[in-house]
Amino acid sequence: MEFKYKCPVCRANNILTANNLHCRRCKSDLTSIYIIRKKRVFEVLKKIVIS
Repeated sequence: MEFKYKCPVCRANNILTANNLHCRRCKSDLTSIYIIRKKRVFEVLKKIVIS
């Protein structure tokens, strides 16, 4: 799963994947953002399946 995300530290555009969880420019750790986004996707899918 991959997400496009703008780094909150340096504002660089990034593509977060399970293997790439750091900002490409400033090397900030974006793991928590990836986990939150992934969790949200699964919650939405679960609601779709239940409906």
